[in-house]
Amino acid sequence: MSGQFWSLATVIGPIILMLVIGYALVRRRRLTSAEKRSQSAAVKDIYRGGEGGPNAPRDGTPPKPEKDG
Repeated sequence: MSGQFWSLATVIGPIILMLVIGYALVRRRRLTSAEKRSQSAAVKDIYRGGEGGPNAPRDGTPPKPEKDG
């Protein structure tokens, strides 16, 4: 009986795992174009020095405006 259980678990386990991964891939939500623009603007703001990004001034002075590009 114990051998049959482990044989069954060995066969059904990977099948269940594949189904769960497939379900997660199907249900994954894509960003809308408005969300992509908002995300891109937020990333640019952080890299310009806003919100404590890597280029943020340490003395509290506002960041210098930069050209996009």
